[in-house]
Amino acid sequence: MQKEKQREFTLSESTAVMEQNSDRFFGQKQLRAVAISDSVTEIELSAFCHCTGLTEVMIPSSVIVIGGYAFKNCTDLLHITIPNSVKLIEWYAFSGCKKLTYIIYRGTVKEWRSIPKGMGWDSNTGHYTVICADGTIQKR
Repeated sequence: MQKEKQREFTLSESTAVMEQNSDRFFGQKQLRAVAISDSVTEIELSAFCHCTGLTEVMIPSSVIVIGGYAFKNCTDLLHITIPNSVKLIEWYAFSGCKKLTYIIYRGTVKEWRSIPKGMGWDSNTGHYTVICADGTIQKR
């Protein structure tokens, strides 16, 4: 049996390119890690939806918006780092990320709580912890 290769992609294009094909990684089950370029300001609608092999994501401080369904059903996603530059997390962005254990947020608890989050943004995720610079928040 042939061993499945791990694939890594680098998003080095601006949001304009991602908008032309916003779901460019949709359903890439073999995708394990993602490096997002500092030129990206928005993770578009469904960008990584159904990337079931994805385990870790670090979002750069250039990102302001995490689009709807961006990481929906990334069932192996364990943790994600979100910078305090993010001002909006849209609907169902992390829905179905059943193994999500923690979110590292590069800001304060107050800043995290002030981010508008769309309907169902974290539905079907189970328990996880948001680790902020000044404390933690538990989702039970």
